[in-house]
Amino acid sequence: MAEEASTEGERAAVRGSRGNTRDAWAWVAPSLASVLVAPVLAHTFLALGVARLTCDTACGPAVPHTVDPGHRAVTALLACCLTAGTALLCGSWALPRRLRNRRARVCFALAAVPLTVCGVLLLHAGG
Repeated sequence: MAEEASTEGERAAVRGSRGNTRDAWAWVAPSLASVLVAPVLAHTFLALGVARLTCDTACGPAVPHTVDPGHRAVTALLACCLTAGTALLCGSWALPRRLRNRRARVCFALAAVPLTVCGVLLLHAGG
């Protein structure tokens, strides 16, 4: 009986510390999200840079550089989407590699992908 009680106590201790153990698969969700998000971010920043250069060279000094308020709203929303997506992706990498953080890590990684894709869709819809 005493032996069974000690094993029950040991089992309870193991169950209690289970959330504190290292997660061997902690890298999977952030890695997949990074593979999906990095090309989207690179495409977006390249497209924004080329669009700015095109406007500077095509407009010339004779045409005033006025920006339509609709484009400002789309650009602001694009910046918010990309910033939030990047922050969520960084957050998924920054969480400690413990089992108790697995759900948050996966949720952050899964939320980063649609935010950046929405940003690209806004970029193409706005211009």
